[in-house]
Amino acid sequence: PVEYPSKSSLARRFGVNRGPLCEAIGQLECHRLVECKSNLGAGVVPFSNSDLIYPFVIRESLDSMAFRMAAIGVRVVQLDHFENFCFVMPKARN
Repeated sequence: PVEYPSKSSLARRFGVNRGPLCEAIGQLECHRLVECKSNLGAGVVPFSNSDLIYPFVIRESLDSMAFRMAAIGVRVVQLDHFENFCFVMPKARN
């Protein structure tokens, strides 16, 4: 069951003013991560497995596309710099 703590109790719990708390809850509500109930408070929206996996599928696609687009415009000098960087970094860790 979803709990709906009041905004004033959340503000006390986290030691913040109600104004910033209400703004943060509003942003979470816009992203459908929290739902507010009149006279009850704000509660976290339940998620299914597919709800949790979907953003990662989108991210994987966007990362691949960004890499391809970046690779099209890369110059030989930049590749040399990157190769040197990849060679130096493991040595720097030791």
